[in-house]
Amino acid sequence: MDQDVLTALLALYHVTKSRDHYSIPGIEVVRKGAKENEKGFDFLSVFDQKICDGECKSGPELGEKDFQAARFAADFGVEEFYFCTVRYFSTKTIQKLDEFEKEIQEVSRMTIKRLSCIELVGDEYS
Repeated sequence: MDQDVLTALLALYHVTKSRDHYSIPGIEVVRKGAKENEKGFDFLSVFDQKICDGECKSGPELGEKDFQAARFAADFGVEEFYFCTVRYFSTKTIQKLDEFEKEIQEVSRMTIKRLSCIELVGDEYS
């Protein structure tokens, strides 16, 4: 099992627990005629005619490929994008997330949200 699948399932539960939705963890996007996937979504959910997507980590760090996935999601028409971890994001990653939010607000209507261990597994495990 991919180590980030559990985080994706926990995030899906949190994001969709009060919504009627269709959701799937782990989906890859392949353009027609392409030989390889272009990007992967750790989870994808559709509710109220909106697409929600997320990047899930078992650790505290996000890399450039994670932000590239979010940029792709914005181009794809995603309205809510979640960065999720079953831990806490590091100070360095939080700074990158703050900068990324400003960047994405200038070019997209996509909302960036964050989920950490408190939301995903509760106080008793954080």
